[in-house]
Amino acid sequence: MKLSLIPILLDLAGCAPVPHVVRIQAQNGNLVPNLATETNPDCGSISLGAERISYIIACKQGGKANLPRHSVRLDRQAGELAATRADSGKPLFNIRCSRAQFDQINAWQNAAPAQ
Repeated sequence: MKLSLIPILLDLAGCAPVPHVVRIQAQNGNLVPNLATETNPDCGSISLGAERISYIIACKQGGKANLPRHSVRLDRQAGELAATRADSGKPLFNIRCSRAQFDQINAWQNAAPAQ
């Protein structure tokens, strides 16, 4: 009998802890939210720069990207920071964050990029 690991992996992924913003700091001219889960105190970060948004997420959804700032839309939905592609609406990641954390990120997003 041949067993498929895909359904098992999908079940396990659904049980993985959801990452959340634990700290937002300024770093090299960027705004950097650092991520954690209940079981992993350092599972990635998002670097919000004047021209680019880059992220490395090593928990639950996983993924990394380096995208032009104007190509990413950041919104708050159901207590989460939701990043989507501005042109297609394709989801990039969802991270839990507080209203105060999102307000900080939103203020950065609405600020004019440095020339």
